Amino acid sequence: MYGQLGDGTSDSRSSPVLVPGVTEVKTVAAGESFSLALREDGTVMSWGRNLYRQLGHGDPGNINIPPAQVEELTGVVAVSAGANHALALREDGTVWAWGDNSYGQVAGEFDWMLQFVPGQVPGLSGVTAVAAGLSHSLALREDGTVWAWGSSSNGQLGNGTTGRFQNIPEQVPGLTDVVAISSRGWHSLALRADGTVWTWGHDILSQVGSGALHLVPVQVPGLTGVAISAGSGHSLVLSGDGTAVGWGANRQGALGNGESNLHLTPARTLLPCRFTGMPSWEHRASARGQSQASP
Repeated sequence: MYGQLGDGTSDSRSSPVLVPGVTEVKTVAAGESFSLALREDGTVMSWGRNLYRQLGHGDPGNINIPPAQVEELTGVVAVSAGANHALALREDGTVWAWGDNSYGQVAGEFDWMLQFVPGQVPGLSGVTAVAAGLSHSLALREDGTVWAWGSSSNGQLGNGTTGRFQNIPEQVPGLTDVVAISSRGWHSLALRADGTVWTWGHDILSQVGSGALHLVPVQVPGLTGVAISAGSGHSLVLSGDGTAVGWGANRQGALGNGESNLHLTPARTLLPCRFTGMPSWEHRASARGQSQASP
């Protein structure tokens, strides 16, 4: 509808199409109606809807914008796309953001307005991973702490507050030894080095796992994993044996368990998942001989 497929049309597709002019891609990220591609040379390409200037390359158009390089951004090692804003992690451990800043999710001295091109998020260094939610943002630092900024309308910041907006990152209390983070809608997940999974935020669809709003991180009971992923209304965890479990909304079969009913607690999927080798954070921990790791 908005050109987020990058094929020069606004048509929906039921089969994959090639995005022209985007090559040597390392990883990709999909926002609500725009797309990002991180290239091997550390530059970022974007295309799709640009109403909130989430493409970061100054194009004055609003929809069906063809792929173009995000301005003033090099040395990028990871990207994350929120609803209408984007985050980039550079190799020096700094975080850069652009797009909609209505709730402070882009951060910095941007006057809560649209950020047309990437700007550095203040007060963050030594970052190893980023995650963009609907209207908030997360950063994982190499010391295993998690930092959040943006909207806390549903407890997304994990600091015990609601109805608060903040444009400066603050540490999420009670979380240490974190190795991975994930956020999509109004809730977030954190994976600790011991394999335990922690979650907080909006839980109207039980995506946090209890049916109640959580203003601070809580452990998902009886569950350990090696990878996590937060959807807009559900959550998934990959176990070390290659199986996956999920909980939350399931109306379109998002949990993969052959049912369509909401799940308050983790439910195992029908099919095993496969992964090759250890996650990158385990490799790094092994190489350093440390118990704490970072993705």
